[in-house]
Amino acid sequence: MKKLFGIILLSFTLLTILGSFFLTSCSDPNKELDSMLSRLGAKDKVIDSNDWQQILEYLDSNKAKMKDFYVDGRLDNEALQKHIVDYFKGRRNPIDIQFEGIGSVKPYLSVKFYLERSGSMIPYDAIDCNGEFKSSIVKLLNALPGEDSVHTMYVVNSEVNKYPEGISQFIHANNIFESTRGMGDPTFTDFGLIFDEILNKNKSGEISVLVTDMIYSPKNTAGVNPNKIFAEAEGIVSNVFKSKVASKSMLVLKMSSSYSGPYYPYNAQSKGITYKGNRPYYIVVVGDNGDIARLSSDEKYADFIDFKSMKGFENLYLFDASGVYLPYYSLLLKSKDARGDFHPAKGQGSQITKLEKVTADRKSGDIQLTVGINLDNMFIDKEYLENPANYVIDSKSPIKIKSIRPIDESKDLSVNQGKMKGTMTHVIVLSADKAMKNDEITIKLLNRLPSWVENSSTDNDLNTAAANFSTTTFGFKYIMNGIYESYKKLANGTQPVYFAIKLQLNN
Repeated sequence: MKKLFGIILLSFTLLTILGSFFLTSCSDPNKELDSMLSRLGAKDKVIDSNDWQQILEYLDSNKAKMKDFYVDGRLDNEALQKHIVDYFKGRRNPIDIQFEGIGSVKPYLSVKFYLERSGSMIPYDAIDCNGEFKSSIVKLLNALPGEDSVHTMYVVNSEVNKYPEGISQFIHANNIFESTRGMGDPTFTDFGLIFDEILNKNKSGEISVLVTDMIYSPKNTAGVNPNKIFAEAEGIVSNVFKSKVASKSMLVLKMSSSYSGPYYPYNAQSKGITYKGNRPYYIVVVGDNGDIARLSSDEKYADFIDFKSMKGFENLYLFDASGVYLPYYSLLLKSKDARGDFHPAKGQGSQITKLEKVTADRKSGDIQLTVGINLDNMFIDKEYLENPANYVIDSKSPIKIKSIRPIDESKDLSVNQGKMKGTMTHVIVLSADKAMKNDEITIKLLNRLPSWVENSSTDNDLNTAAANFSTTTFGFKYIMNGIYESYKKLANGTQPVYFAIKLQLNN
């Protein structure tokens, strides 16, 4: 009897251990994903659109634990496809898996690089300059992933000409403007032609990069009223951009470099004024919304977009029609700043966007809701992102943004939401003086033309000894305003926004 009891006890112990093992194994989302992949693709060696949808649904339900497949709250298709390929290749009997109906791993973006070769650009690479101008350009080009053969270089001024020697030869040229001598007419710049090139001839999967002094300099401006020049510049760029702003985004970097040589002011284009000192120039990056978003989220482009480490970097601004950023966000149930009583609506996963039974705090009589959000990997200054004045709220209830601060995961995430660690960077604290009724709350980050644009512009560049000559560009704000107006028209004349997030209250 004792022997039989011992056998039963031993069997029970083994079953308990095995059961615990299997439960632990099955609760590992990564192992469950691989098990799913085996079931879906091992026999036919294909992951088709139906298989793909099942995988996406599984990932979405386990999003907090599958961070390797998400960037800024969005699924990284390339990372997922790579994982699938690696999984099947790593099996005891390797399988060359095929994808059908979902596309393949994205190739590298091809870059079209445009260098303005005008009279007022050549002195940036003079022999007695400090080399910052060329250093920044070379850094950009060297940071491009992929073979040089997928990238193309052009020289622009009165014309757009392909640089015949290729990017590698350009990088090693002793003087980048000497190596492009004879390409086009350097006495004037056709901005209508150039912007048409980088916008309308830019295809999906391509990025256009333009290095320019952004000075609108048509032929024969001697004696012409500068206001006429500004109006013409604004009208030309606005006309070029008007049909493309819905699908294109444009990043403008303000740079500074040493300059030594003739400068050609608007009213004396044939008579260069010798100038030695610092001058601003600009790097313009244009692409489809999805391609610009990829630049900011794909690790392969991390070195390329490390603009702030370039010598002479000063500012940046992104023209966008609310197509680049869709940040991950969630209401935080137990944040240190949360106040009042509320409950998540049923049927939601780890991402909470709907609340019910929202009532005011008994002690203070008001309500504070906290929204965790990922504001990382954006071409937007941190100071801008963290300033409540740059946001607007659309709601029936009188709600305002009390503060925006970096997230403190130890105090902002409850035990139940602890699995969301690493998915959000900031907390938006919303406040209301009284109970909220049924409401849909929309929080928008406004896309405002920054103050540095106005500060970088001058209406008169005749005096090279002026205090602001080293930091300003003739007519710069008019070109920028022309582009901005095109984006504003897309927003029906209202303020363009970078993104909008929605919350639902059901009382």
